[in-house]
Amino acid sequence: MNKVYTVGVMQVDLSDDPNKFPIRKAERLWFFYTRFEDAEKCVLENQTDIFEYYYNIALIEEHYVRDPADPPLPGTDILCAKQWWYLATYKEDDELDSGPNPTVTAIDQPVGFKNIVNFWAG
Repeated sequence: MNKVYTVGVMQVDLSDDPNKFPIRKAERLWFFYTRFEDAEKCVLENQTDIFEYYYNIALIEEHYVRDPADPPLPGTDILCAKQWWYLATYKEDDELDSGPNPTVTAIDQPVGFKNIVNFWAG
């Protein structure tokens, strides 16, 4: 069964209050990739300026392409997309000469988004 890796970004209020649901202020789906490595490279390198000095979260989701001629393998969960989360940290003006801006790092899924899937597939 074929897979695609969707890359999207969000501006999220990541409040320190664990009981507060993170508010998505804006979001944008950017790309579909056939290989995870390419999707992750896009995020980590901020290719095509996906963060636009505006978004602070990137999310890659693995989605299956439905094809009756190539059905899913038994035990494959085609409804709940696997997810990889990333945080973009922006530098202050006096730090701009010290490497890429933003710095992008892999993070655990934000607490308020636990058990929420299919951001980019509706």
